[in-house]
Amino acid sequence: MKKIIPTFLMSMSAIIGLAQDQAQPSISVSLEGGRSYSSSTLQRDALIGNGYQLGGDIFIPLSGKGRNEPAIGSPRFTLGVIAGGQYLSAENINPDKSPLLSKYRLPSGNLDITDRQNGASNSHGFTAFAGVQADLRFGKIAISPSISGGYFSLHRDGFTQSTQVMVNGTYQTVVLAASQPQNSTGFITIPKLKVSYSLTGNLSIYAAGAINAGPAITTTQSYLVPAGGFNEKNTYEAQQLASGKLSLDGASKDAGHFTAVSMNAGVSWSFGGRSAGRVKGTVGKQTQGATFGEKVNQGLHATGSALQQGRAIVAGNPIGGIIVKGGKNPGGGMMATTTNDKGAFEFTATEDGDYLFTVIAPEQTGSSPSDSTSQQNGTKKGNPLYGDGGQSSSNPMFRNGAFVASPGNPIGGIIVKGGKNPGGSTLTIITNSDGTFRLNGIKAGNYRFVITAPTEPPSKSINEKGIK
Repeated sequence: MKKIIPTFLMSMSAIIGLAQDQAQPSISVSLEGGRSYSSSTLQRDALIGNGYQLGGDIFIPLSGKGRNEPAIGSPRFTLGVIAGGQYLSAENINPDKSPLLSKYRLPSGNLDITDRQNGASNSHGFTAFAGVQADLRFGKIAISPSISGGYFSLHRDGFTQSTQVMVNGTYQTVVLAASQPQNSTGFITIPKLKVSYSLTGNLSIYAAGAINAGPAITTTQSYLVPAGGFNEKNTYEAQQLASGKLSLDGASKDAGHFTAVSMNAGVSWSFGGRSAGRVKGTVGKQTQGATFGEKVNQGLHATGSALQQGRAIVAGNPIGGIIVKGGKNPGGGMMATTTNDKGAFEFTATEDGDYLFTVIAPEQTGSSPSDSTSQQNGTKKGNPLYGDGGQSSSNPMFRNGAFVASPGNPIGGIIVKGGKNPGGSTLTIITNSDGTFRLNGIKAGNYRFVITAPTEPPSKSINEKGIK
């Protein structure tokens, strides 16, 4: 135990120290319940059986790549701290009668022994813990391993084993063995694995498995000493048993460490997600010259930077040949389209609701997804971003002899303007670091948007501005 606590604290400090990226995905609160399965040693020596657990925790991200919302695109990784508590109720197991049947006998044969719990039939425990958790998210699925440690307390009421003997024509109850109430406290470690499925942008359900390794459990038990003491045959008259006295059978006995496996199901709610230094990708009113506060900077996403370092972007230019993927969130069908050489794309919202899209730089070679905005005379157009003439000073994504966007990767910080077509109000949206943008609460109908390069302050490049 002396080695476990320092090792846990050092590991936690080291992992938190690595959290240098200040992107902050959503804080999440979880509630769960399920079964607890005690180890065979715990059941045999401490007489603590299986039971159930109820608990909850809060996860606070410290480092992350992307946001904790259902994703379209590449996986996202988040690292943070977790803290919470859980309640345990475990069945008390009746002790084995065989040792007493061998230890106490009447001349006429075996005794009839009765077990009785003194108090609650279940042991009750509580854990308060804190630790570190990592989230690896693949769309709606998230895998979250964690390691926690904290304070553990467990209370078990005692029990008695008794028999009845006849003395002078009257039955008397004789206690042959008794266990005292026991309290066990100490440090507990909880390695855990959770698999979640996102139902909506904020609500998830999950299943989790954990190993609970706690402090040592001790028991204190008393046995009846017959009048006149024990004998080799273990056979006594009824009067000897009735006149005997309980005596502690030596010191407390070590029943091993508390060890149990738990299998739980739960629900979690996320809130407050943001990416540091960037505007959320939600719909906003038309702005006067949106600034490039949503900077396209070094390594915006772990799966590949949307824009590479050191490449200036011409502000306000439409960007053709960009792939847009998405649909109704959650549960809508996926659509994929490509902006035409004017930077425009269209889509049809078949029903009211929230829609989530990802803006992706297309591959340099091969065909790209297309719809009516990227077709002419029934045939697919060439990709204006990478086709002939794309490598020119007029192309905002081509500078200094190379393409700015990494082919196939999301593009963060891109401005998306448009609205319902025709006649809808104009909206201005900026994609997040993971290349996503949302249309919240829109009505069914046709929509048209234009993707343009971000607006920057005059005479300043991305490199000069840095990340603020």
